[in-house]
Amino acid sequence: MLINFGGSVEEILMMKPDVVIATDWAFMLIPTLNHYGIETNVPEYGHKAETFFKNLTHFGEILDRTTQADLIINNYKARLKTLNERPHSPLKVAYITPSGYTGGTGTFIDDIIKLAGYASLAEDNNIAGWQQISLEQFLLNPPDLIVSSFFNQNDVHVSHWSLTRHPKIKKMMHEIPTISIPGELISCGGLFSIETAEFIRREGEKALKQREQLK
Repeated sequence: MLINFGGSVEEILMMKPDVVIATDWAFMLIPTLNHYGIETNVPEYGHKAETFFKNLTHFGEILDRTTQADLIINNYKARLKTLNERPHSPLKVAYITPSGYTGGTGTFIDDIIKLAGYASLAEDNNIAGWQQISLEQFLLNPPDLIVSSFFNQNDVHVSHWSLTRHPKIKKMMHEIPTISIPGELISCGGLFSIETAEFIRREGEKALKQREQLK
């Protein structure tokens, strides 16, 4: 039986699990669990596909689910191969969050945009990491496609000072083809990053085509 659980080391010991899969945040618990003979495994951190495949293989082995793990890996490797073999588009894509940030080079969202086959506006503007949107940069060098997420969720805070409230940004998001990624595909890095890249490519092509038809 697999249980998703967060608690103290005493509570975990009382459960007498055969295997514990922990995150980096559990580093203080791991020595104690190991001392009591409870196998504790921490996945390798990263947002690259090869890291996800490596973790799946590892957990397939320790959970005696190698067949299922191999099926998942083979499926996603085939989809990744399809994405990598598609012709790359010169169109520039920008990611915008409700708080007015964009993901630059080195972020998982920027990697996903490139995996989807588009050029990165962040890279074009020498933006690295997570940074606030530069209104001037966006106006002088606008993207061909805007990718957003979480704008439809009431529990996501949009600051009154966020640039996403600026009329110029709102106007750009109305005039430039814009697609919104479902929150469950973008909340953090994971194997579903491949699904996210597929979504951006598919929905991006639709949005761009619709805009051309309206001209």
